[in-house]
Amino acid sequence: MTYLNFQCVRELSPTLGSAPPTVPLVEYASRYWGKHIRKEKTESTSPLALKLLIGFEHHISSHLLLLNCRNSGPWRDWVFDEWDGPNCFTGLHWAALLGVGRVVAALLGTRELDIKETDALGRTALVWVAIQDHKEGVKILLQRKDLNPNAPDTKYGGTPLPWAAEYGYDRIVRLLLEREDINPNTPDVAVIGHPSLGLRRVGIGE
Repeated sequence: MTYLNFQCVRELSPTLGSAPPTVPLVEYASRYWGKHIRKEKTESTSPLALKLLIGFEHHISSHLLLLNCRNSGPWRDWVFDEWDGPNCFTGLHWAALLGVGRVVAALLGTRELDIKETDALGRTALVWVAIQDHKEGVKILLQRKDLNPNAPDTKYGGTPLPWAAEYGYDRIVRLLLEREDINPNTPDVAVIGHPSLGLRRVGIGE
């Protein structure tokens, strides 16, 4: 994260398809920072994460991560095919997707990120932590009263509850049902039986 926060890296165009030879570690750092921060037990990484993730949609690392997801497994063709670069996928979305709970909490402590903000698929951070079976992230987000747990994505009409139920994430379903305002009868449009059925946790950096 220190490397990705270097000014010479932050100034790179976020739409580059690969890192230029002048910054050879960008590809590796972009793909693996999530894995490393999940293993780090101290709070020393949070300031670096905040510096990196606020405005992350304009960082080349966000685009490289999207490209890695788009080209891997069941994500190919149907998840990121409509996206041109990292627009709309914020640092909060990435922290949720990568399962870095304490960073999600730190980001929510700032005034620069909106918990209700959606990506190009119309998904909030809560949808991503539910799909990725990230219990800690779900618990953190559900503590926020300004969060609507019944907000459907605009691509498939799925809310966090049916997504978690489809993938068999019992612990996430139980957490969601603890919210008094959750609606277990909210209909979806095309979650059950959709080709996305094969989607499981993202193996970025595995």
